[in-house]
Formats: sequence, structure tokens, C-alpha cells
Amino acid sequence: TRLLLSVEIWWKELIWSLKIPPKFCHLLWRVAHYILHTRVAFFLRRMVDSPKSFRCHLWAESSYHAPWECPVTQEVWRQLGFPDAANLCDWVMQVWNVLNYVQQCLFAIGAWTLWKVRNSLCFRDVNTKVVEIICLVKNYEEIFH
Repeated sequence: TRLLLSVEIWWKELIWSLKIPPKFCHLLWRVAHYILHTRVAFFLRRMVDSPKSFRCHLWAESSYHAPWECPVTQEVWRQLGFPDAANLCDWVMQVWNVLNYVQQCLFAIGAWTLWKVRNSLCFRDVNTKVVEIICLVKNYEEIFH
């Protein structure tokens, strides 16, 4: 319960207070509540044959895997200057407190961009390279921050 309380405070007081378009914060909210439309969710509803990730084809694409655990997304986070983590909740609770406001916005924008790129791969078969993803994140950051 203590962790859940910390997460709730994090969402209410920190995420929604960022001065960026709500779509960026809304994605983080969806991740935290495990309601992203991932391959695992579709597999459980028998809408797809496999829960494996569109990008790496190694692991099941969960709300955790898609934006953080996938090797491609991990490389994007590393190049953006964010540390690795074994557990998303621990990472958020530990790292968020040491990020400055600009880095917090970058994190939200990065997560949204990774999800958008994932959707382009799923629905339009557009495979975006890590370098291109980094450029997209930085462009969005300049536009919205």
C-alpha cells in the first residue's frame, strides 16, 4: 500500500503538473495503470496469435516491455541520458526525484515518442532507427517545451 500511495502521489502531483501537452502525461498514466494496447493485451483477448514484441520479437510486449524493456527502447533511453533499471516502478520512484524539470519533460516526451514509433511499426510497417527516434524526441522537446 505504501508503494501504491507513492505512485498515486507521483501521478497527481508530479506528472500532471508538467507544462507539456496532456497526451505525453496521459501515456505515462496508461502505462502505470497497465492499460496500453499491447500485444499481451491483444493476445489475452485472442486478437493476435503471439504476444511477442513487434520490434525485438524476443519477449512478450507488455506495458513494461514496450516503452522500457525492449532492447531498442533501452538504447534510446541510454542515449537520452537515462539510467537502466530492473524494475519500472523502482526506476520511476528513484530516478524521478533526481531529475530536473527539463529531464522530467524529456522523459514524458520520450515515452510518448517511443509508443508512437511502436504504433508506426505495428500499423504502417515503418521501422524507425534509434538515431531517428532520438531526433524525434529532441524535436518534440523543442516544440513543446
